[in-house]
Order: sequence, then structure tokens, then C-alpha cells
Amino acid sequence: METERITLSQRERDRLKVLHEVKQKHLSQVAAAARLKVTDRQVRRMLLRIRERGDAALVHGLRGRPSNRKLAARLEQKILARLRQRYADFGPTLAAEHLAQEGFPVSRETLRKWMSKAALWHPRSQRVKAVHVWRERRARVGRARSCVTLPKTAICVRASSSAHSEACRGPTCGFPTSLPRLETLLRLALLKYLNRGRVWGRNRRRGGMTKKKIDVLVFSTILFVLALSPALSAQQQPEPKPLRFDFTPFIGYRTSMSFPIEPHVTGTNPSVVLNASPSYGVSFGVRLRNEDDLVEIRWARQDSYVHSENITPQPPRQRVILDQFHADFSHEYRMEEYGWGPWARPFVIGSVGVTHVSSSTDFNFTRFSFGLGGGIRFYASRHFGFKIQAEWLPVFAHPQAAFICGAGCIVHVGGTLSSQGEVVAGPLIRF
Repeated sequence: METERITLSQRERDRLKVLHEVKQKHLSQVAAAARLKVTDRQVRRMLLRIRERGDAALVHGLRGRPSNRKLAARLEQKILARLRQRYADFGPTLAAEHLAQEGFPVSRETLRKWMSKAALWHPRSQRVKAVHVWRERRARVGRARSCVTLPKTAICVRASSSAHSEACRGPTCGFPTSLPRLETLLRLALLKYLNRGRVWGRNRRRGGMTKKKIDVLVFSTILFVLALSPALSAQQQPEPKPLRFDFTPFIGYRTSMSFPIEPHVTGTNPSVVLNASPSYGVSFGVRLRNEDDLVEIRWARQDSYVHSENITPQPPRQRVILDQFHADFSHEYRMEEYGWGPWARPFVIGSVGVTHVSSSTDFNFTRFSFGLGGGIRFYASRHFGFKIQAEWLPVFAHPQAAFICGAGCIVHVGGTLSSQGEVVAGPLIRF
């Protein structure tokens, strides 16, 4: 059996509780009327309604129904459209005044409610407050971060090493300030100490601190400060300039590669095979504004031999040299958030260029080639590292191009790909 849900306000719940006590003869109608602050006749009417319709009789009759004074939804949409068209940056009060002049009389509170619902106005409590970023205070003379105490005195001379110090500005600002200025600060501190009346008089009667003694103290303090300069200037070191150029000599190993021979007899596939062998080369690159992107010019050489397959009689094996000139484009990935250190960065690479194959005989040609691969670079320091790279390097062995022209021209480009793989490794020098 389904149960009916009744929504009651707190006042209606209190009335229901009192009326239930009246029904159970625990409370008289007059006492209930006094507690509810109504007449006993009103109590009897409510009891009669409860007997006829149950507890839902106490719910107000207009609950959930639109107000009889509510403005039409069509008028609301028309006013909102006018607001978006002409008064989008107005507040509710000013917009209500202008709408009244156009023949749309609506109160400012009603308009405020409509504009809030349509996201044309944000109440003050819902606006995003301005966020003020904390900024470090600029250091002044006497308010710096390093303090040196003069020997045999209780005077602390503060030498500013702040990047915002008035004593030193600009990108070449170093620790902690210039020596002439530091000497001036030390002399002023000593004079301030000596100008104290009682101490000055006592020192003057005993001969005082002569200029020679002051010079000795100043010189010894400068040496003491210079000895601490590495630790104090650690906070002052500017960010190093980015390294833009990469140079990598490498050695590797290339797989075999076959070139088909045409024409051939049906059922046979004659070809010339370039044997697998070691390779070597160099690459020089420039890093773009984003230091993770690198553009390189790479030269690689493979000294190998070729032999034929499915050819009768078999020709003798010949020595060939493969030279490859490619432009490489690589992108590094920083993997600190995955638990890797900043010293290891994987990368993906794409390349395009030409491959030249030559021999001591007439076996000589140059073809278009490209490459796809990846690897990882290890950085032992800012200037030195190590690279491991693997790449697939196909070569267009027999490029073909055909032009067919009639009412229009059609260009057909095709060819045969000869695939080769390469794995290289070598040191990485950055400067």
C-alpha cells in the first residue's frame, strides 16, 4: 500500500500536534484555542477538516500553486530579451527605470529575481572576490638577510643580498654589494659605536681607536664576509640561461633492407638485399623557444654489402655505402609527476630527408626517405648526457609519377617502400 507524503511547515506541525491531543481527549478545545492563539470555533473547524480529509487538511490551499498576482511568463521572456538587447550591463534598479519609460512597468526586486535566474545579474554574496597575491617586501639598507658581527663589538652590520635592494639593481647584481659600499657601511657602523658619549670619552682618554685600528677592523671584516660569500650568494644566483644547441656523435646498428628488381618472372620475386651492419654518424640540433622541442640535422653512414636473391646465376657480393641526411624533429616529455627524475626524459621523433646508396660499380642512386621513432635522453648535468634512440626508416625504392590530362589533369604518385630499422646510442653535449 502506497503511503502519501505530506509536506508541512513548522507552524502546521505544531497545530497538528495540538489537534491530535484534542482528538485523544487530552486537551480541551478552549485550551487548544488558547495555545494556538485562535478561537475555539476555528479549532472546531480544523478538527472537522481533519476528520474529513485527514492531516493534509492543515496544508495551506495555495501551497504549490502560482500566485494570482504573478506576472505572465510571456512578459518575463519579453523583458529579458529587451535586457539582453539593450541593457545587458545595467543593474536591476537602473534597468527597471529605463524599462518603465519604454512601457514595461516592473518592480526592481522582481527584475532582480528574473536577472539572477537568467545569469544577467549576480548578487553580491555570489560574486568572486578579488584575490590579492602576496608579494615579498623590498629589502632596505639595514633590513637584509645576512648579518656580520664586528670583532670585539656588539655591532651587527647587515649586508643586503636581496634582489630588490636599493644598493644593487639589475641582472648583474651580485653578493652582497660593492666593496667600496661595504667598507662605507662598516666605517659608519664603527663611527656610530664610537660616537656614544661615555664610550667615546673613555676611549679618547685611553688613546681611543685610531684610524689605523679602524682600517684593520674594516679589512678583517671584509675578508670574513668574502669567506662567507658562497653560502650567502646561493639565494642570489640568477636563473641560468637556457642551453640552445645539442651535439651528438653516435654509433648504432641498422637492419637489412631489400630493393625489388623489375621486370620479374611470374612466381619469383628477385631483389637486392642490403645486409645488416653497424652504423655511425653525428647530429647537430637547435632547441626552440619551448626547450622540450628540438630540430636536428643528422648524418648517418652504413658500410655494408649487398647480395641478390632469386636471381640465377648469382652475381658476386658487392660493397656499398649508405649515407642518410635527415632533418629530425623531436619533442621531450617531462615525467616528474610520474615518479621519474628530471635527469631522464623520453621523446618521440619524426624525420624526413634523402638516402644515398653508392658502390664502386654503377650501383648508385638517391631516394626520398623518412623516419618515425622514439627514445630517451639521460642528463647527468646541464651540459652532458646520453641518448638512446630507435627509429623505423623506410626508403622510396621505385618512385613513380604519372600525369593524365584531358578535361582536367590527374597526378598519380606511387612507389615501393623498402623498410629499415636503426638503433643508436651516443653522448649528448649541450651548449
